[in-house]
Amino acid sequence: MDKIKVIEQDIIFLSYDEPNAEKNYADLLTKAPWAKRVHGVKGSDAAHKACAAQCETDYFVTVDADNIIDPAFLEVEVDLDELGLTKDHVFSWCGKVHVNNLMYGNGGLKMWTPAFVNNMKTHENTDGRDETCVEFCFDPLYWPMHDCYSTTYPNGSAFQAWRAGFREGVK
Repeated sequence: MDKIKVIEQDIIFLSYDEPNAEKNYADLLTKAPWAKRVHGVKGSDAAHKACAAQCETDYFVTVDADNIIDPAFLEVEVDLDELGLTKDHVFSWCGKVHVNNLMYGNGGLKMWTPAFVNNMKTHENTDGRDETCVEFCFDPLYWPMHDCYSTTYPNGSAFQAWRAGFREGVK
């Protein structure tokens, strides 16, 4: 039986310039004191690859800097056999958007394998030949989970709110 226990994986806080990053990182450390941090890496692709470089476990969980996790997330176990999946799959849990109470994958918690991240080419690095390179969520190994274990606060400043809205509109 193959089960992945979230609590046994590296948890990496991913920040760039979010005004609520320090407060949210301090909150994460109260729940997961072993959490690591990647900060200030320009570009989603490069930032995720920096997380993969810090990973010392089979998987790593990314927590975006505008996100607060529910402590219950640390108790999650993913049963690969029950889901009919392999150890190559990566997982995305819904995040609740504080501004409008919508719950979906953007801003939610992700559990990656280093190999998946090192092989992906997100929008800023794609050559346009493969649609899964534009957004990792189109990859067949990317598995959306339907539980919600975090709340995202993308409105720490007017610019942060505009950027979050712009990204959502473009997607």
